[in-house]
Parts: sequence; C-alpha cells; structure tokens
Amino acid sequence: MSIAERGATESFTTAPCEAVYTAKSGEQSRGNVSVAVSSSSISARFEDLSTFALPEERYGEPGGKLEAANGSWRSSSVTFTGTSASGARLFNCSELHLAHDGGEDLAVASTRLILSGASWNGLSRYAGRTVVFQGHSPDATSHHDARMAVAIEGVLSPKERETLEMVISLIAGIATPIIAVEQYAAGDRLLSVTHYRGYRRVGRFPHSPFPDDDAVRLRAFAAIGEGVGPLAASGFPADVVFDQITGSNVVAQIHLSAGLLMQAVQTTAYHLAAPRSASAEHSYRADFAGLVSELRLNVDEAGLDRLTAVRTELLDHGYFGPPGYETGRPQVDIKFVRDIAHTAIFRLCGYTGPFWSSERFRIEEFS
Repeated sequence: MSIAERGATESFTTAPCEAVYTAKSGEQSRGNVSVAVSSSSISARFEDLSTFALPEERYGEPGGKLEAANGSWRSSSVTFTGTSASGARLFNCSELHLAHDGGEDLAVASTRLILSGASWNGLSRYAGRTVVFQGHSPDATSHHDARMAVAIEGVLSPKERETLEMVISLIAGIATPIIAVEQYAAGDRLLSVTHYRGYRRVGRFPHSPFPDDDAVRLRAFAAIGEGVGPLAASGFPADVVFDQITGSNVVAQIHLSAGLLMQAVQTTAYHLAAPRSASAEHSYRADFAGLVSELRLNVDEAGLDRLTAVRTELLDHGYFGPPGYETGRPQVDIKFVRDIAHTAIFRLCGYTGPFWSSERFRIEEFS
C-alpha cells in the first residue's frame, strides 16, 4: 500500500501527560494536558499545577505555546480561551505537531498532505516531481465530507504547500484547506504528523471551472501548478487573484461572491494595463478591452459593455441593481464574470483543454 492510500486519522484525543505552557512573556507553567482534535478544531485542556495565573489573550490572537514534556507533541501557537467549571485551563490550538519515536535523525523521503473539500485519483506533476492524488471519501455526498491525500517525493516548503493548496482550490471550485501534513522516511516510515485547523469555511457549493473528470483536473493541476510560479515571479499578484476567485465560492451571498469575482477580473485587467497606462487615458472599459485582447478571451464588444456595467453595479454601487434576482439576471451575470475570471487564469498559467462554462452550462475547449 502506498502512503497515498493509507487511512488518515482526523479525530482523536491524546492521552493526558505532563506539558509546559510558555507564555509570550517567557513565563512557564507545568500541568497535565490532553489535546482533542476534531474535524473542525484542536483544543487543549490544561490542569494547571503551578501557582502563577495564565494571561488571558483575546480570542483569535495567538498567545504562547504548549509542548509535551516528553517531546511527543507540541502546538506552537495557542490561545487561552477560558477556564472550565472544574478549573481546567482551556486553549484553542491552530495546529498540533506529533513526533514519532526514533525519527529525529532520519531524512524526509516523502510528504503526504490531507486536504478537505475534494477527492480525486491519479497522477500529475508539481515542482518537478510526480504527485499521487488519492481520494479518501468515495461515498461522500457533499464536498464538506470529501477528503483527499496528495503524496509527493521529498519535502514541500511552506510556500510550495501554500501554492499547491491554492491551485487545488481553484480547480476544485471551493476552498480545499490542508488539514494534515505527514512526513515519511525511506521505506514509508512515518516520522511526524502536523494537524491544522483554521477558521476557514469550505463553502456552500463548488463552482469548479472543469468537468467532473479526474483526468482533466490532473491535467489542469500540472499546467496551472507549473505556470503560477513564473506568473507570480513576474510581479503579477497571483495569490490575490486566486484568493478572490476561491473566496467567491466560500461566501454564501451572491452579491458578495460576484463582487469578489469582479475584483479578480479588475485586478487582472489593472496589472495587464499598467504598461499602457502612462500613454492612454484610463477607463475600466479600456482596461477590460486590453484584458480580452491580450489574453484572447471569448468576449465581444457587447460583452465588454456588459462587463463594464456589471463592474459599476458591484464595485461602485456594491450590489446588483434592477432587474433583480426575481428575474434571474444577476444569477446569469455572475456566471458571465466567473467564466472571464477563470479563463484569464487559464491563459496566464498556460492551461489549454476542456473547461466548464458556467454561463453556457456546457463543456467547452479552451485553446
């Protein structure tokens, strides 16, 4: 069995053990601590045995760190959230690192990530290496329950992990946060596991720009994963535009979602227009015309007028005006903007092939 196929434990509680809390001030307190990991959070229960009071930080602001005295686990960013009825100190933890005995001096031969929100199977390429995708939720009826393993040779840097998650989220049409990072030595020996639980929602429904076909998704992953690095290195704010597109799939309200998609289009148009801006009178329509021309997008003159008008509604007025939702017009216009945002990224990252047109509700070929 490959590491990609191995089962992944998502919810568990560590056995109580002696641990040390180190506050930001450097003060330390020892106690008996257990850590509970669920699908949505990581929480520590600290039976304080010392005499000084733990400082209270605002919820959401990282405080100190917690570490098992025997070195078996640690959480480097924890926030004290209150005291239980029995007097235990309670902490919210953004991550939990578990070390396995005897692995401290071994080199990392491979890495496995566990992501939520998607489930694919197959092989692709990333950072010059083969990537194995393995779905772990064949019977899931909702993306909320979907889990996927991504295995790759060697170590992934934090930036490489961030980019990989960003690209998968774009392809999946929904935020796909990394919830665990596992590192293995030669012979598939598990060295460590770090569990992550943030505050991100996984959205109401995916809006993937690709058909429901793993072969197409993996092809897109290889192309976009390869192209996004040079794009960002050129000065283009790729992470911002990717976040705007993925963020549009996470919020529930259509006026918020459409606004983020329009920001993605406008941000892209603005950066492509920058070299021309000194010699041409600025207008949003001119920027959009430059975007369409330079990236060879399927938008005609009437479409440019429509895009400019929708931009005014969403980014100047802040919402869709009449004709309203009862007519279906805003629901159609958001799909129009979504297609432009997606295909602009395809061109910039070098993807060609099948894609799902949200507006025309069909598979088309992008070339």
